[in-house]
Amino acid sequence: MNERGVYIDEAYVQNAKKLAEAEANELLGEIKAITGLENANSRDQLLGWLQERGFPYDSLDKEHIAEALKYKSTLKPLVVDILELKHKLGGS
Repeated sequence: MNERGVYIDEAYVQNAKKLAEAEANELLGEIKAITGLENANSRDQLLGWLQERGFPYDSLDKEHIAEALKYKSTLKPLVVDILELKHKLGGS
C-alpha cells in the first residue's frame, strides 16, 4: 500500500463535493431569504439577528445550537427555523 498508494475515485469525490456545495448554497439561500441578511454565512450577522429575536447564547457552534433546539418551545418559530437550517448546514 505504501508503494502503490490507495485508489481514490476522483470523479466520485468531485461529484460528492459538488453535491455538498449545492446543498450548502441552498441552505444559505433559505437563511438569507428568511433573515434578509446580506451575508447569511457571516457568524456575526447571523448571531446578531438571532440574539435580537431571543437566542440566548453568544456562540453559534454546534453545541449551543443543539442546546437551544432542546428548548425550542421557548424560542420564536423563525429562530427555530434558522437554527435548524444552520444545524443542517453543519452536516453538509
